[in-house]
Amino acid sequence: MLRSAPQRSTKGKAPGISQGKDIKLAVYRFADSSIEIRIYFWTGHMAEANAAKSDIIIKINAVLAFHGIAIPFPKRDIQVTRSAKPL
Repeated sequence: MLRSAPQRSTKGKAPGISQGKDIKLAVYRFADSSIEIRIYFWTGHMAEANAAKSDIIIKINAVLAFHGIAIPFPKRDIQVTRSAKPL
């Protein structure tokens, strides 16, 4: 699903993406509460890279949402207890 999402949604449509070269996704690693994915794509000029990257991420997020997958924000709980003795 995710691996083919960028090709389906950006080929021939995304401004700045070089035509004739596929977008590649690679699972980079498992982190504390996520799976990190690297996206490889080609542009005609370095100045187009940020806009193209943003477009790809927005389209991947739309595919995830279509399949009912949400990306949660990290959450940490901190418990503060009082010591019986003053510090």
